[in-house]
Amino acid sequence: AGVHDGVAVRNISCRVHECSEPLPTQKSRFCLFHSYLDQECYINGCANPVESGFSTCRQESHRAHELQTQKKNKAMFQLHNRL
Repeated sequence: AGVHDGVAVRNISCRVHECSEPLPTQKSRFCLFHSYLDQECYINGCANPVESGFSTCRQESHRAHELQTQKKNKAMFQLHNRL
């Protein structure tokens, strides 16, 4: 992955370590074989099911992390400062 003219270019492969299967779409995080992982909390080490409309489980610290990340990614000036 790299950045060119402020646009992030990422490697389009499954997020499972050492899985080289292609993704079904560019917005997918996992290949078809690992697609069941989309239904698990994205916090490392947590296998609880995600809540509808979220990428994390119901645990407060996990939800707070997701909401904070979403908040940081909303405003363009904040994204510019992160670069």
